[in-house]
Amino acid sequence: MDQKQLRPYLYTIVGVLGVVILGVFMRQCSKKSDVESHDRVKYVEVTPVKSGQLLRKINAIGKLAANQSVVVKTEMPGRVAKIHFKDGQAVKQGDPLIEFDSEQLRLEAEQARSKAAQYSLLYQRSSELFQKKLISSSEFEKAKAEFEQTRAQSAEKDLLVRKSIIRAPFEGVLGIREKDISPGAYVNQNHEIVSLVDIDPMLVDFNVSGAYTASLKEGQEIQISVDGTALDGLSAKIDAVDARVDEAGNTLRVRGSVPNTNGALKPGMFAKVLVVIGEVSNAIQVPEGAVERNGNQSYVYRVTKIQSNVGYAALTPVVIGTRQNGMVEIMKGLEPKDVVVTGGHTGLHDGQEVRIQKTVAAEDVAPKSEVADVASEVPSQE
Repeated sequence: MDQKQLRPYLYTIVGVLGVVILGVFMRQCSKKSDVESHDRVKYVEVTPVKSGQLLRKINAIGKLAANQSVVVKTEMPGRVAKIHFKDGQAVKQGDPLIEFDSEQLRLEAEQARSKAAQYSLLYQRSSELFQKKLISSSEFEKAKAEFEQTRAQSAEKDLLVRKSIIRAPFEGVLGIREKDISPGAYVNQNHEIVSLVDIDPMLVDFNVSGAYTASLKEGQEIQISVDGTALDGLSAKIDAVDARVDEAGNTLRVRGSVPNTNGALKPGMFAKVLVVIGEVSNAIQVPEGAVERNGNQSYVYRVTKIQSNVGYAALTPVVIGTRQNGMVEIMKGLEPKDVVVTGGHTGLHDGQEVRIQKTVAAEDVAPKSEVADVASEVPSQE
């Protein structure tokens, strides 16, 4: 192949190599540009932390539950003879609910009592004869065994008679009777009849941050409110505080009770719970916009080593407490002299150089409020 024939191939090879070299060069330039962009000075807006007096309270969402709750069931099979209640009726402990046809049971119980009485006399007579050594030990033991057996059989029959009337196990309000429970119906053992709930007082379960474990105690006053109703600011109290904090969400379960004499509160309702837990004299607060989250961890960016409006971003984990109209209490992680980033978070990273474009006072970021609410980070569980 002569030189003229090789020339097109050489041009092609040179062209391909040129494209490859150009691509590598542009890629390196792009990487360098990204690094420079990542490390370049970031313009941010900052706010000095606020320190002052704060009335602290916990706001949480709770779920109402009955003080006691049970589904009344049959303890034996039988035919329904009488129904002694109406749907939604209030009952006392021991009130009859339904009654089985017990004529045969009562007859058998009477026969068993009569038989037990006969064997009781025989046993007493055998005991006297045995003491006088007029009968053998085996005859006496036989009489004793027969007496004890008939007595047990009589007690069993009496128990069945008592079970033929199903009674309310505690004071409360009945639900709606099952459709197949009616006079004349034959039902099996363990058949559901009606629900029974004790709703005075009502229980309310709610979760709070584990940071408030030491601030809650049995007997502490709380307030309950239910949206969409006239039930607002109901006085209640804490009955129990869980012995452990849930590690997964750093939450503490609390149970309270609220009087419900008029029955307006119903199991399953959601309620707002308010607990005043004290006053803080030097509470540190920052605007909500300064706080970011990564999973269960909250953090802020402090600006450190500030000189001539230039400093460095420091990613700082914090423990948050109460919220107050756009302000968040920082219980751990910040000092009164700190300055935090409230604008320009996008693309910001730990250690990056920042230029303060604007400094805004905390009062200008969030409106003032006299009372603070605890941040409820995790909803309540049954």
